[in-house]
Amino acid sequence: MARKMKDDISLKEMLAARVHLGHRARRWNPRMKRYVYTKQAGIHIIDLILTRKCLREARQFLKETVEKGGKLLLLSTKVQARQAVKKWAEKANCYYLIERWPGGLLTNFVEVQRGVERLRQIKELKDSSKWEDLSTRRQCQITREIRRQSRLFGGIEGMEKLPEVLFVVDPKREKNAVKEAIKTGIPVVAIIDTDANPDVIDYPIPANDDASRSIDLMLGLTLAELVDGDVVNEVRQTQAETPVGKVLTRGGQESKGSKKSKGTSGDKDLITSSALPQRVKDALTKAGYDKLGEVKKLTKEELMQVKGVGEKAAEAIVES
Repeated sequence: MARKMKDDISLKEMLAARVHLGHRARRWNPRMKRYVYTKQAGIHIIDLILTRKCLREARQFLKETVEKGGKLLLLSTKVQARQAVKKWAEKANCYYLIERWPGGLLTNFVEVQRGVERLRQIKELKDSSKWEDLSTRRQCQITREIRRQSRLFGGIEGMEKLPEVLFVVDPKREKNAVKEAIKTGIPVVAIIDTDANPDVIDYPIPANDDASRSIDLMLGLTLAELVDGDVVNEVRQTQAETPVGKVLTRGGQESKGSKKSKGTSGDKDLITSSALPQRVKDALTKAGYDKLGEVKKLTKEELMQVKGVGEKAAEAIVES
């Protein structure tokens, strides 16, 4: 028998996952003022008490929607969120999009459905006896088309009508999807950072939407009522293994409960100790990266997906 999920949403867990880290103060949206606790080292710190309150409201709304037979559509096209969105969507039996928002999905649903129907047809063709009658060239063309269409529409196969809720990570980035949802009257739940407008979101959840650990935790907690408690507890246990004192502040400054280390062998590999510009350090730290070794494994394109990392900085990191 599966365990029940822990009822309490721990502030310590959210701190460890860097949920509290907002954007640099100069990049904020003034409408997020009510969710900002303070400013530290030029960075806005999100009020996690309000985050917890908003999360509970959104979780209850999603639970009631699903109990009535409603379906959710999870969306995020940013690199650091794709894996978490796909994982939690599959566990919660939701539709999802992680590659690109197909314009008109909500406002012109019939047209977008043609692409989904085309994917279904060519998949059926590949599984049928007619496949062997096709030329090798034609088989390769269809296989490539299946691969391409699956990336775009694989998460919404079987979606025969509009979803009842749109759940977005970073509504500023996915502004076209949010506009379509507003136009069609579909409620929007969103994990929203300090650079976005919460007034256009029905259920805003103020949190760091750049760090993969933050996104993973917040998705898990928000969809907790739709997922087996064991799964959520496992993720929370993983998040709890990160020492809180090392993630309270940014810009290389230590938090009040952390101990300063002198001359440790790992210091040289820390992003905060590197020769990168401070703006780039802040961006990488907020995205959830601690060591240069982790960052160097990324491609130039993946690095440029991180807010605050430009083309020159990405090239310098890859070539170093």
